[in-house]
Amino acid sequence: MTNTIKTIAGVLALTSFSLFAQADIAESRPRFYLGLTGGLGGGDTEFEGNITITEDMDTTLSALVLGVELRTGNRFEVSFTSITADFENASADDEFSGIDFDWKFPFGEETVKPFLGLGLGLYTWEDTADLFADDEDLSGIALNLMGGVLVQPHEHLEFEAGYQYKGIGWQTIRPVGSNTDVDTSTSMGNLYISAKYKF
Repeated sequence: MTNTIKTIAGVLALTSFSLFAQADIAESRPRFYLGLTGGLGGGDTEFEGNITITEDMDTTLSALVLGVELRTGNRFEVSFTSITADFENASADDEFSGIDFDWKFPFGEETVKPFLGLGLGLYTWEDTADLFADDEDLSGIALNLMGGVLVQPHEHLEFEAGYQYKGIGWQTIRPVGSNTDVDTSTSMGNLYISAKYKF
């Protein structure tokens, strides 16, 4: 499952960048950029089987961002994301790793401009294979919603500050030693900052 997700993510990323660049090149050359993101927040994970259990968590987010800014000013980004989840009743942190595909829509032409964004992600809950009957790390699909401000003090440098909501629907699982399927979902909100270099 994990290898399949990585293959799909790679194909989506390459296809998207190629199509967006070709669509925009007739008018003006798109601008590619590379960035780093860090953030903090919190949320919860719900396990729904015979009973429903909700676990609160604090989150720390980091990501490597590859993006393209089109002639319209809109951006498409592929982010390689790692989220550390500190559950209240756990003795060790958990890690969600994934690839996000996000559209961002800025408003205006000023140095400081607001934006809204949305996207999807493919995620893996690392080191969970030994907990489930199928002996694979848990995988899921994320919905991303975000908003914030973009600040460009220099032609090649841009900063971003915002808030991101992320909801992850995990695959149905069957814990080891149980005959009951469990539906699992995670929701979180993170405040983040990002620095990007435009080529």
